[in-house]
Amino acid sequence: MCYALRIGGTEQVLATVLRYLDQQAFKPVVVTYSRDRGYPLPDGIFHYALGIQGGGRLVRKLAVNLLVVLRLRRILRQERPHIAVGMGAMSNWALILAAKLTPEKMVIVVGEHGVGATEIRSDRITANIIRLLNRFLYPLADRVISVSEGVRQYLLHDLKLPETKVISISNPVDVEAIKRLSQEPVNHPWLVSKNKPVILWVGRIETMKGLQYLIGAFERVLTEIDARLIIVGEGSDQRRIHDLVTQKGLQEKVHFAGYDPNPYRYMSRSDVFAFPSLGGEGFGLVLAEAMACGLPVVSADCVTGPAEILENGRCGILVPVGDERSLANGILRILTDPLLRERLIRAGARRVADFQAAHVVASYERLFREVCQEQSSGDSLAVRCED
Repeated sequence: MCYALRIGGTEQVLATVLRYLDQQAFKPVVVTYSRDRGYPLPDGIFHYALGIQGGGRLVRKLAVNLLVVLRLRRILRQERPHIAVGMGAMSNWALILAAKLTPEKMVIVVGEHGVGATEIRSDRITANIIRLLNRFLYPLADRVISVSEGVRQYLLHDLKLPETKVISISNPVDVEAIKRLSQEPVNHPWLVSKNKPVILWVGRIETMKGLQYLIGAFERVLTEIDARLIIVGEGSDQRRIHDLVTQKGLQEKVHFAGYDPNPYRYMSRSDVFAFPSLGGEGFGLVLAEAMACGLPVVSADCVTGPAEILENGRCGILVPVGDERSLANGILRILTDPLLRERLIRAGARRVADFQAAHVVASYERLFREVCQEQSSGDSLAVRCED
């Protein structure tokens, strides 16, 4: 169960897991709220699209989720899965409720992909409601997957989940596919001629991504080096960031490339990857992807994710959240220190091997077999999970 198969970190994790999952041992069925599809599904996997659009204020989201629960309950009764898997946030809530309202017995596994968003919300009522729903519903799941140690600590200490219920599985990175895609040509003059260093950002242009701090940091970088900034992605905060670039007179040195299904070709040809996120990352998949492309990273040390991926600064430069000066200094260090740059590239290549997709998906398969065995020994339900 996932919100959609459109472009996004959680959606990419789902697509990668399905691509590597042993289809002989497991028979996945995918359910999404939206019909949007940016990632293809492997042949033979059935996809239910509920045709329900989320978004809006929390009250609307909760109302939408009630409709999702009813429709999902019908699907669960029809498919009778042995394991129901949620891929984050509100889809977890809907899945837990639908599974608990279904007469057929099944194991519930949900994944928590980010925890910092509640810390940076200005709407404290919404943040507290999210916490309450997590605290009430997550204990009803049989397993909760944490994508990083920081997320695991949140689940154990904030939600008070028992250690036996929480399992850590990092997000998968398809390193070989990324390297292959990174070699595809890109028709961008700043990357073709490479007469000036290029700073890169990739992701959804949303408030919590902290792009305003990157624009401020880039302005500081320009006082030392004549560089260029490429922003790959789109999102709800795009107009505000465009306006900020214009206000600062940087439109000739900042390029908005829009959404690109292959951002890796930008990564392999840029000089620094900047990650100014304010929080809510959980893991920070794009950091690992940049390292897989041989691109050194400067990242904000937000609540969870970056420090763990970058091994507390051994594989990239960590700077305080919302600190333009430190972010600019980190970018300048990489652009002006060839030895540091090479060391970070080597360390990043070593680190990203820990997140190889095949190894990570093998952890998912072990978990699925484990919960199948528990379910089989606990009641008479037959399981299809094969050794």
